Amino acid sequence: PGEMLVLVLDELDHLFQNQGDVLYDLFSLAEIKASNVVLVGIANSIDLTLRLLPHLHTIGVQPTMLNFRAYVHSDLYSLMYERLHSLDGPVFDPKAVELLCRKIAATSGDMRQCLNAAFAALEIHVAHMKQSEGKGGSDKKVVDWQHMSLALGKCLKLPLINGMRALPQHQQMILCSIALMQEGEILLTLLFEKYNEMCKTNKISALAFNEFENACTSLHDQGLVALNKSKKKANLLSKSLKLKVKMADIRFSLQGIRFFHNILNN
Repeated sequence: PGEMLVLVLDELDHLFQNQGDVLYDLFSLAEIKASNVVLVGIANSIDLTLRLLPHLHTIGVQPTMLNFRAYVHSDLYSLMYERLHSLDGPVFDPKAVELLCRKIAATSGDMRQCLNAAFAALEIHVAHMKQSEGKGGSDKKVVDWQHMSLALGKCLKLPLINGMRALPQHQQMILCSIALMQEGEILLTLLFEKYNEMCKTNKISALAFNEFENACTSLHDQGLVALNKSKKKANLLSKSLKLKVKMADIRFSLQGIRFFHNILNN
């Protein structure tokens, strides 16, 4: 055999077409006995193979899943201050940076959203400074928590709604099940029963429990829910799930899709 070839493909889901023939071939190529190809696929969705390539296991392919968790508050805070130290003088009030990092960590953990919101807050601050020039100037020389709060309101609301609308259908059904149950913290097994009931009523093939659990993990990684385990040795019965977004936002997001509009209003 020749030298090993490591093939790294980012945005793997963009190769999905014609029932996934290209992706099936790529995964199969790496699985062939004595193959010198190692395939590393990168995607934002942890359930990509389950959702787009459900028949991989039937051809003997079982890819190893490596899940990179979203950034937490401390990660975002450190990364933001690395960027801010390169600026001349203080530009952001520390309280504004703290608010920014905590809010993004609680919603998505996405550093790109952190930077976008910081830039939006800076634009708001500059606009306020220009407006106050003719009124004797402003004593606010840095971006404060009020500027940041306004920016976060603009940057987070629409992406959150659009993000939930763009989720795979089964993840949307899980969120819809949570909305209908109207409880704070829900045992994963009880949520699975509600989800199965919804699938059966609407004549949709339900996910198996391990696939359902992976879908919940994906929602957790996107900052929409929090998965919790009992402090005792974890088993399936001890796992629970709690919403990290407002129930009204779930209803508003899914109401825009006719399928879920009918479910939520029946």
